[in-house]
Amino acid sequence: MNVFNCNIPDWFMGIDITLELLFVFVTLAIAFSAYKAYKVIKQREVLLFGIAFFSMAIGYLQEVIFNSSQMFGFNSSNLSPLIGPVAHSLNLGFFVGLIHMAMFILGLSILVYIILPKRNKKLFGIIAGLAFIGLFTSENILLTSFLINSLMLFALTLHHYQLFLRKKTESSLFNFIGFGAIFLGQFQLAMATTFSLLYVASHITTLFGFILLLLNLIRVQRK
Repeated sequence: MNVFNCNIPDWFMGIDITLELLFVFVTLAIAFSAYKAYKVIKQREVLLFGIAFFSMAIGYLQEVIFNSSQMFGFNSSNLSPLIGPVAHSLNLGFFVGLIHMAMFILGLSILVYIILPKRNKKLFGIIAGLAFIGLFTSENILLTSFLINSLMLFALTLHHYQLFLRKKTESSLFNFIGFGAIFLGQFQLAMATTFSLLYVASHITTLFGFILLLLNLIRVQRK
């Protein structure tokens, strides 16, 4: 199982962590706003929407903590004599990245499950199970995660585009553009292994998508 790295511009080091911290705040805000809406309207889909973004927030948070510790010179050698060698032998950075990918895929699996016309627990298990099997059995795990994310985000974008065509509302437009931007961000991230500026673009595009989804939730709740 191999992991390849994105081509990150030197000048963007640290800025990417700041943007990922913003991802944490925005996805947590989406989760909190969805939970507030659920308390009022009691729709299970709204609760699942919040859980999906909470999962993403947890994935981003642990990655931000790890990347920040690396940037400031904290690594496995700084841990206690008992824990340090274990963390080093397990390749802590690899597992942090793996957890982030898994939490993001879990969140997207929930979102895809929400848009299905018929829903049951077995169907969700199939969606998430296939995604995780693909992730954990891949030779290029990072590339596979980008492909899985892009596939599910494409399905979400297409679904919200179709909703916009039917309803022509601001809410459906915001959701379509929001998920479309996150989809584009994942595609740019996959290409960032070759083109370093796409790594920068992916962070900006993804943040834009998350913010649109958050603003839409807030706007709907104020009506």
